[in-house]
Amino acid sequence: MGWKMQRLKIDQDIKPLSEVRTGIANFIKQVHNTKRPLIITQHGKGVAVLLDVQEYEKMQEKLELLTDVHILEFSDFNS
Repeated sequence: MGWKMQRLKIDQDIKPLSEVRTGIANFIKQVHNTKRPLIITQHGKGVAVLLDVQEYEKMQEKLELLTDVHILEFSDFNS
């Protein structure tokens, strides 16, 4: 359970939608190589996140595990 998502690099990992549209292949490659998510903005506000599939799967597994732990703790508390 030692997985940890790579920290964002603000100057590299936040891009406007207009820039992503014209260079999507490069951004997919960046996300895959760095294992960092890419925040996509529109009109200066975050609207989407581009995430490597393996990183997404790891995040889902961790979330499921944490949910299971929470459910167990809650059921123990109410016993």
